[in-house]
Parts: sequence; C-alpha cells; structure tokens
Amino acid sequence: GSSRFGIAVSAEAVTQVLRESKVEDGINVVNASIPAGDPVVMEFETDQLLAAGVQPSMVVIEILPEVLSRRNLWLNFHLGRQFRWPEVWNSLPDVYLAGTLQLAIATRFNAVYTFRSEFRQWAIDALKLRFEFSTFGDDNGQKRAKREQPADLEVLQRGAKFGRKNIRGYEIGGLNTRALERMIERYSQLGTTIVFIAPPVSSLYRAAYGSPIDAAYLAYMRRLGKIYGTYFFDYRQRLADRYFYTSYYTTTDGKLHFSRLL
Repeated sequence: GSSRFGIAVSAEAVTQVLRESKVEDGINVVNASIPAGDPVVMEFETDQLLAAGVQPSMVVIEILPEVLSRRNLWLNFHLGRQFRWPEVWNSLPDVYLAGTLQLAIATRFNAVYTFRSEFRQWAIDALKLRFEFSTFGDDNGQKRAKREQPADLEVLQRGAKFGRKNIRGYEIGGLNTRALERMIERYSQLGTTIVFIAPPVSSLYRAAYGSPIDAAYLAYMRRLGKIYGTYFFDYRQRLADRYFYTSYYTTTDGKLHFSRLL
C-alpha cells in the first residue's frame, strides 16, 4: 500500500489481535507500505520480495478508486524512483496522459540535474564527509503532535477538493490495472491469499467519488474476485471524521482503531 496504509496500519496491533484470537500461533504481520505505493509500485515490490525468497502466505493490498484510474496520479514518483528505460517506453501513453512527459525526458536525458540531491548524498557518503546541520524546532515532534489532533472542517473541505481533482475524467485502466492483474496472477500461482482493503477516508473525501465512479470501482473489484478468487473489504466508511488529521490520514487513535478492526 501507500502512505495511507503506512499511517493507518499498526502491524504490531494487528499481530496482537490475531494472536489473542488464536488465529495462528507465531503469525507475523509486516507493514510493507511505500509512499506513493500504487499497484505499479506494489508489483515492483513483489518482484523484489519474491526474488529474495520471501513468499507471504497472505498479502493485504490497499486499493481505492483513484489508484485504478487510467490517469496515473503518482507517475512522477515512478519516473524518478524505480522506472528504467523499458518501463519508460512501455508507459509513454500514460506519461502523456498524466502530463509528466517533461519529467520523463528530464530523468532520462538530464539525470545529473534531476537527481542532484541524490548525487550529492552519494558523494558525501563516498567521501565520508560529515556536516552539521542546524535545525529550528523539532519537526518530528510537530508531526507527531499534529497526528494527535482531528482535522477541522476547513482541512476536510480542502481534502474533498483534492479528491475531486484526483478522479477527474475517471476511467479504470492503464498502468495500474495492468500491474495489479500481473501481480495477482503471480501470487495466485504461488497459492498466496490476496485480500484487498479499501482503507478509511473522511466523509467529505468519500463523497467526492460520486455514485458513477463508486459503481465502476466496486464492479471492478467484484470482477477480480470472480476471476482470481481475491477478497475485498470496504472500510472507507468505518471511521468517523474525528479519527482523521487530514482528509485521508488517520490520527494515532484512528490508526489503533482501524488496525484492530482490520
């Protein structure tokens, strides 16, 4: 999953509930979420895990309508992170649709400038240089404090506006669905149980989807279940707005509550 799962799911809490329920002795839950972790990233992660000999008995996959969109929302991350030349060539129609053609060109032909921060860090590490950086305040402490406070109405409304932007011109398909179905086929061949979870989102963000988009999304999830025997659980409505510090990121209390539900 993405940062939504990273923030909303406590692997320790889920493990504890499973052990208390005596579902299986010695069970271990790992949160393998990655920022901007849509199916394109999850397929890449699956390749790495299986190549390393890691074969989970069950995978729980975050899935929301926007990550099935033909217009890939996080393609800019993929171009600068895990895509190599073959992936770039194969995704050119999607790159154009997402409006990231300029970035694709920059990452391939002007890499030294595009990745200057990474090159600088590599040089610092290679030369064993050490620099002292002054910090103003405890940024991590501020983030932790923020996650304790429920979002106010203005924050939720901004989130709903962002949600509507994410689904404009909505059509299921493209890179994400191709990657998702390839990943499902690989896990199915290994006998891995596949569970899809729609994580909780705030009420205004949820309303931004609208009935036609929601119907297409749910129909697609039912189709996957019929073809591949996957499971799907919709938790989008399971948390009240007081459990969110943004329109889709849970507070600390929300994380614990959702993890125990999960």
